Amino acid sequence: MINNWADAGGGMYNGDHCTPTLINCIFRGNSARGSGGGMFNQSRGDATVINCTFSDNSAGGSGGGMYNLSNRPTVTNCIFWDNSADASGDEIANINSIPTISSSDIRGSGGSGTRWDSALGTDGGGNIDKYPAFVSTSNLRLQASSRCIDLGDNRAVTEATDLDGLTRIVDGDCDRTATVDMGAYEFAWVYM
Repeated sequence: MINNWADAGGGMYNGDHCTPTLINCIFRGNSARGSGGGMFNQSRGDATVINCTFSDNSAGGSGGGMYNLSNRPTVTNCIFWDNSADASGDEIANINSIPTISSSDIRGSGGSGTRWDSALGTDGGGNIDKYPAFVSTSNLRLQASSRCIDLGDNRAVTEATDLDGLTRIVDGDCDRTATVDMGAYEFAWVYM
């Protein structure tokens, strides 16, 4: 979902009782006049978001990356970075919602532990607040210096490949343990 616009949910709007599962997705450059620049999740619809990257989305209201209204999404192995909202929640905004967020890189989250920003949702562990080192603002693949390499949760992976069709779980940091990366792309030493 790239460079889309809407009143709410610039990249994607999930209505009542909608329970999508999103894997290996990019939400970049989307905007909403209201809330949910990247994604808007409406009442009683619990989205599952795995290995997705949200960057450079904007909202005139709240939730530049994701806006949740009365639901409980699950977010795992994702990156939320450089999203913006005029009202609140540049990366994620919640109204009567408690997402569970695990093994994700979220700007301003404080990372897992005592510094976690509880306004984002429940800290499911393994979260970081480190610059993801994208190749560029339009190329959201990870550079070799990225802190998102080999920091995901392998148990959440249900697809054998990433957004490029490359093997999803590899040993990107060469420590002899293959662990999934955060975001839509698995780090590759040679880019396509």
